[in-house]
Amino acid sequence: MENRYPLFETGRILKREALEILRDYPRDLLSILYEGYTNGVIRGLRLNSDHENKYIIIGKGIVKAKRRGISDT
Repeated sequence: MENRYPLFETGRILKREALEILRDYPRDLLSILYEGYTNGVIRGLRLNSDHENKYIIIGKGIVKAKRRGISDT
């Protein structure tokens, strides 16, 4: 696996490939960090309710969910 990072320097043109690397990096990092966790809530997702308007409010958080029968090779 090759480590590739875009170089931001004066006079260089930002290409599509560099933007794609920046886009994909956070997703890859989360996948690596939480690969040992089972499906479910990893952090956050505080629940609050608004009884007057009959809403459930779900806060920020991280959930790991992998569908059965789908391979992510």
